[in-house]
Amino acid sequence: MATEGMNRAATLFRHVQAIERLESDKADVQADINERIKLAVEDDGFDKTALKEIIKRRKKGRDVCATVDAMIADYEDMLEAHIDSVREKSTRDNTPPDPAPEPETIDGGQIGHTEQAALPDYSKGSEPVDAEFAEVDDDPDGSADTETDVDDPDDGMTDEPADDDLDAPW
Repeated sequence: MATEGMNRAATLFRHVQAIERLESDKADVQADINERIKLAVEDDGFDKTALKEIIKRRKKGRDVCATVDAMIADYEDMLEAHIDSVREKSTRDNTPPDPAPEPETIDGGQIGHTEQAALPDYSKGSEPVDAEFAEVDDDPDGSADTETDVDDPDDGMTDEPADDDLDAPW
């Protein structure tokens, strides 16, 4: 049984080492990508946002991009038609367009426009105690204030680290 555990531990260790090497390689590749973007922006004058968007779109493919572009165009057309109809109605009725609805808040007040009550005066040294945040002394006689460092053989816990914990980097 111990041999099986050692084999699993060795297998896990190999996986961890391989993943760490790949993470290191990934960091190196990301640094190279960032350097290339920096060259394109600073040296050649390209727009960083547009460059990154082109890379994303090329990764998605022409078909996906064409579909998304068509949906965006449809949504923009819908919004323009709605805005035009609201403007046309207000011009015809000679009334201003309906204002946007006010955002709702829990207390019914306006966001960013809440009135604050005057702050209490604590200069006299006595602070009121809020019952919700008051500290409660669960041990008034202080019997639990002493720490004991006794190993209970029945709990399976000891103060000594296990041998396999000694080599862990964390």
